[in-house]
Amino acid sequence: MVSGRRTIDGVLFISYRTGISRYAWISEDGQIFVSGISDFRETLYAAVIGHGIIKGKSGNTKRFRSQESGAAEAIKIFRKLQAERAK
Repeated sequence: MVSGRRTIDGVLFISYRTGISRYAWISEDGQIFVSGISDFRETLYAAVIGHGIIKGKSGNTKRFRSQESGAAEAIKIFRKLQAERAK
């Protein structure tokens, strides 16, 4: 169920309800996905670009404190990848 729209760094994200008080954001072109990871104490967010999840320096899933920060990081990486492919 679509629950809202939000623009971050010029990219439109559509918010979908995925559970009780849980939402996932998907970019309009479907290339970036940001969703919550919960461990009962807090909810952190992970971002996926295409079919690959963003990894931290340790090699584990990089977690973000907010969907906004996860989306912004994913956009930055996605744009860098697009520039490299265009060369």
